[in-house]
Amino acid sequence: MIDENDKIIIRNDHGEEKIFYQLVTFFSKETEKEYIIYTDNTVNNDNQLNIYGSILVSKDDSFEFIPVTDERDQAIIQDAIIQAKIELLNENDGGSN
Repeated sequence: MIDENDKIIIRNDHGEEKIFYQLVTFFSKETEKEYIIYTDNTVNNDNQLNIYGSILVSKDDSFEFIPVTDERDQAIIQDAIIQAKIELLNENDGGSN
């Protein structure tokens, strides 16, 4: 479920819920797929935010996150993450480079 605050509640196969936050969704004309990039606001050993990407499929009144296994999908998501980081840095920098 995605609400106004970009909060996503994901239920796993065992019925357990975990909260994530949507960073960006986008549609690729190249693959004709919709993607979502999201985080659980945890950091890795390098103190970098953990960011995840999935294929987003609308299913009835909810969404299904499909794991990315194709190299092309992985590259599209990586490019989007890099672009989002650049935009975030520019916002935090006041737009100057």
